[in-house]
Amino acid sequence: MSKHPGAFKDSRPMGQPRDMISLPPFLRRAYFEREALDTALGRRLYDDLRSALGEEDVVVLPPGRRTPTARRAASKAEAYRRAKGTLVVGSFRGGRFQTCRPSADYQLPLVTSCPALCAYCYLQTTLGPRPYVRAYVNLPAILARAAAYATEREPATTTFEA
Repeated sequence: MSKHPGAFKDSRPMGQPRDMISLPPFLRRAYFEREALDTALGRRLYDDLRSALGEEDVVVLPPGRRTPTARRAASKAEAYRRAKGTLVVGSFRGGRFQTCRPSADYQLPLVTSCPALCAYCYLQTTLGPRPYVRAYVNLPAILARAAAYATEREPATTTFEA
C-alpha cells in the first residue's frame, strides 16, 4: 500500500474539466491490450486518443493477439516510420526489473522502445520488426513492485532509472 493515499487520484476540484493529453505529432495509431482498459489511466488514454486520432486508429486488441507490424510498407524505412508512429498501451507483466548499472540499481519499466526518430540512432537496427513504443498503465502495481525492491535492500538506498 502506498504511503501517500490518493497519490494516483485526480486532484482537480469537482466539475472542473480536465485537459486532454498532448500527443507527439508523429503518432498515427494506437493499440490497447484489453487489460489496459481496466485502469483509470488506460481508460483516459483510450478516450483521449480516440478523440485525437479518430476511432478507426485506436484499436483494442483481442486477447492473445500481437500488435501488427507495417508489412505492406514500400520499404524497410517506411515500415520503421509507420511502426514508430504506433503506440501500444498495456500492463507490465514482466518478472523482475532489469538492472541498469552503473547509472541505477534497476530500470523502472514505464515504457519500452523510444519515441524519437533520430536518423543516427543504433536502435533503428536493433528493435526488430516491432519498434513501436509500448507504455504501461498499471502504475500502482509497478510502483508497488519498486517499493518492494527498495524494502528488500534496506538499509541501502535503491535507485531507479525510468
